Amino acid sequence: AMDRWVTEVQNGTITWGTAFNDQEDLPEKKLVEDADSHVQSATASGARSLGTVTPRNLDTALRGALERLQRALAQEGYENIDAYVMAEMGWSQAELYQRLGAEQIDRVALSIYNFKQGKGFVLADQTGVGKGRVVATLIQWTHKQPNLTPVFVTEKPDLYKDMFRDLYDTGGNGIVPYITNDIVSVELPEKDKDGVARRHMVERDKASREREYEHAKKHGKLSSKYDAVFTTYAQLGLTQGKTVKSRHGLLKHMLLPDPSRSEQDRHNNLVFILDEVHNMSGQEAKDKDSVPEPLKNANPETEQKISEAAWLKDAVDHSAAALYSSATFAKNPHALKVFTKTDLPLVFGNMDKLIELVKAGGQPIEQFITIQLAHAGQM
Repeated sequence: AMDRWVTEVQNGTITWGTAFNDQEDLPEKKLVEDADSHVQSATASGARSLGTVTPRNLDTALRGALERLQRALAQEGYENIDAYVMAEMGWSQAELYQRLGAEQIDRVALSIYNFKQGKGFVLADQTGVGKGRVVATLIQWTHKQPNLTPVFVTEKPDLYKDMFRDLYDTGGNGIVPYITNDIVSVELPEKDKDGVARRHMVERDKASREREYEHAKKHGKLSSKYDAVFTTYAQLGLTQGKTVKSRHGLLKHMLLPDPSRSEQDRHNNLVFILDEVHNMSGQEAKDKDSVPEPLKNANPETEQKISEAAWLKDAVDHSAAALYSSATFAKNPHALKVFTKTDLPLVFGNMDKLIELVKAGGQPIEQFITIQLAHAGQM
């Protein structure tokens, strides 16, 4: 429906606010109509509901996506969505219901189902719904896969503390991240016998980071000492021609296949968990991003300047899957550049076309994209 809609808009046949019926005959509606009206969120899980509400013009798409997921899982032998998540996480029903609410379980199920197809999922719930627990669960799921490593990217190092808390709350207190930032430690959500908060110490010495880099270069994955990578968006931009082994080199070797590796190591890859992705700096200056395939070709010996959006887009393209966590993901149109694991590129090809369309169309096109992603089961 989206490409037909884009063509009609470009031809002037319809206005920005008109949505097409798709192949399953969803009711045609004005996206801006009743924009402030909400209904109780549909859930497929049998867990307790968190009491969330959904915009009325998004409800039909979300319900349809959950129904299609349940049918697909039934064909694979799962009784319901809860059984699917329990099997994937290795949790009992009691653990599942203690750690996640119904809406969160639905999001986890949709995410995992997309991840296993090499795709992405947009986690667009509002603040207060508990996106952090969904993210923490998906970090754990990725770590459980034999050839995948989760890469958690957020706005600033201060937010690592929140992710440790969500990991602890969902049974992931054993996850040990390799942190790329030059910080000393992160406070953990547990205390010692004296009531003092424990801290995750960050190894910053050059020798330790060099060993981790060399291990990634040889095996395409972290050493057994670590389970995930934690980094920030600012760490991924290349300025003044400078690449850094501890982050750019490490991730590069974990993403690009190397025929010299063992058969087992050739299949290692990453899943990007992009937190508050709208805060990524996507606005590029004219002197940036002229390097094709920056993941492969960025050269520290030159004066290249590559924005974090351009570097991260190339990295996500080479990754196994991606989660995009943001309640306002279209707030920064340039951040859409990295949404290549969704079905959006199937319509627009070059994501720059989508960015320009969002900039020109404003809220109606943002709402339409949201509905289409929800209907595809990717939001």
